Amino acid sequence: MSYCWLSCEEKFVAYTHKGGEGFEISEETLIESFGAEFVCDLKTNMGRYLSIPFGDFHHSMLCHYPDLCIEGAPNVCFTQHHNDDMCIYKSACSDLAYLGQHEIAQAIMKEGQGLANGSSRAMDFLFISFKAKLPKWIQIMNIRIGNKFDWAADIPPGAVFVGVIVSSDGNASHAIAIHGNWIFDSNEMQAIPLCKEGLDYCTCDGDILSMFIKFHRGLLLHYNGTTTERKAWMTPPA
Repeated sequence: MSYCWLSCEEKFVAYTHKGGEGFEISEETLIESFGAEFVCDLKTNMGRYLSIPFGDFHHSMLCHYPDLCIEGAPNVCFTQHHNDDMCIYKSACSDLAYLGQHEIAQAIMKEGQGLANGSSRAMDFLFISFKAKLPKWIQIMNIRIGNKFDWAADIPPGAVFVGVIVSSDGNASHAIAIHGNWIFDSNEMQAIPLCKEGLDYCTCDGDILSMFIKFHRGLLLHYNGTTTERKAWMTPPA
């Protein structure tokens, strides 16, 4: 029996949506758009599907949405800037700061600094940071959500939820955090009321309007016990 070894030039194929027609894209374009780390991940991913890096910066347009501008809304303590693309860490840490957990938020944010310019593994890294920095009694669920997740019903009262949103144009590269009646979007200076209009707004990019469809994946922090001190930890200061 004889063997013949064949080699071929590597190529990258992109898909705008699952089941769609792929198109070839150059390595240079991928690096320019998503960074060298993402391209390295693609090369070691053995042909499997890989989401684009999470981190979608855009300038705030909230002043054009008066129904979402609430006087006295919580501040978003960690905001991202152009080429920053750290929405997963910054929205999550802003949510923790809202709960009064500023030192923990700062410590987790410090661990996320290496993910500037976005990372397709940012949610996995945040899960590791949560496990290392949060009290052990907090339950941390790493969930692949799918179509059955109802944000209005499936986030327990008092829980912190960090999720990647899917918009009507197929984009799934931006993450927000939710606690109670507030959305923490790192592209904003203040929190947005939790409602369908607020979620729709978080998917928009300047003049490009879109709608919220669902969450792609997320992390859920919650406490099911009855200890007063622990329930207070998950509650914003008065």
